[in-house]
Amino acid sequence: MTRVLLLIALLYVVFIYLPRRINRSMSGTPTKQRPTTHQEPKDKTTVTRVEEPRPRVLDTSDVSEAHFEEVEE
Repeated sequence: MTRVLLLIALLYVVFIYLPRRINRSMSGTPTKQRPTTHQEPKDKTTVTRVEEPRPRVLDTSDVSEAHFEEVEE
């Protein structure tokens, strides 16, 4: 019975604990300083629009000065 528990513990260390530890050490961030993924931001910033965008209006006087070219299709 003791041998089975030791074998399970050894398999856990070899296949689960060590690969995670190696992966964390290769990422560059120490385990104790690793930030959690669900942190609330300290400052909640809000974005407000100062001015509404104005629609573009075409000037009709531009039509008389326009230059057109015929293009063959």
